[in-house]
Amino acid sequence: MHKSFLFGIFLILPAFAFTQGYQQSPVDFAKALSPKGKNTQIIGQEIAKTFDSELDRLKAAYAFTATHIAYDQRMADLSRNGRLDTNFSKYALAHGLGFCQHYAQTFREITQSMGFKSYLVGGYVKNQNGEIAERSHAWNAVLLDSGLYFFDPTFGSGYTLKGRFVPQYDESYFMVPPQKMIKTHKPFHPVFQGLSNPKSHPEFMSGTKKESENAWSIVDSLKARSRLSELEKAQSLKYYLKQEKNFHPLLKERYLEAHESITSQLYNQGAQLLNSGIDHYNAYQKLRTSNSEKAQRHLETAEEKALRAQKIFSQLQSREDNLQSMIRRARKESQTLISAISKQGD
Repeated sequence: MHKSFLFGIFLILPAFAFTQGYQQSPVDFAKALSPKGKNTQIIGQEIAKTFDSELDRLKAAYAFTATHIAYDQRMADLSRNGRLDTNFSKYALAHGLGFCQHYAQTFREITQSMGFKSYLVGGYVKNQNGEIAERSHAWNAVLLDSGLYFFDPTFGSGYTLKGRFVPQYDESYFMVPPQKMIKTHKPFHPVFQGLSNPKSHPEFMSGTKKESENAWSIVDSLKARSRLSELEKAQSLKYYLKQEKNFHPLLKERYLEAHESITSQLYNQGAQLLNSGIDHYNAYQKLRTSNSEKAQRHLETAEEKALRAQKIFSQLQSREDNLQSMIRRARKESQTLISAISKQGD
């Protein structure tokens, strides 16, 4: 009896001690974390409150994104026609559906809410046969003290079989180093390769790399990019895509999209200048009978802004019928304003 009693205690004590020291894993926590009624900021706060280390927080964010969004093929098809709500993370959390953009934006927002330098990366990938997939793709990069790492929660969520999504959590695309990620994923902009010597499209396809003396500093490059305006970022992207746009239809398509983005943003700049010029001209009209210096300043400012607007509009060309029609109208309006201003000196 005495030995049996001691044997029983021996079994119970380790179990008790183990239970006391147990902590839920980031993956289990993320799977159990309900997105209902929450935004990415709240999700990030709950993860940060539960885990202290960067690794655990990133893994929880990755697992949450990968397991709470189901890939929607129909939605991915619609995205090519531009017929979607662009608040991707809000939709993903509310409906549990999405495609790569939903996964990538959700992960970026969650990690950014926890203080990470997190980026959404656009590019293209190789399929299992080593060929370029028919659609462009989106994934994530996070800059840590130890370097730039990549995350693809879309690929980590499962796979499609005969057009249907099969959920299967996979950590193969969690915190991938640049040298490994470039084997299957190529960003449209080379800064997001995370390599000191970025690969060209032919090098990406062949898996080779020519040596270059012009090594990039990834940290400095990302810092420089963060200081750019949205227009400057689009211009930088277009510059690099111009060199590769003829290698594959996806690259040409993205090049044309960058062009349209630049055209749209420049049109807005020109429209703001033209509207301001019109305001100054109208102010001049109210004051011109007084022959005051203030009236003259309004007229001079109106001319300066109208000429700047005209210069912008003269350089714009869009493939989109609606935008091109707006550009033509803006050219006429700016010329009309310039002509009206010139008559004031007669």
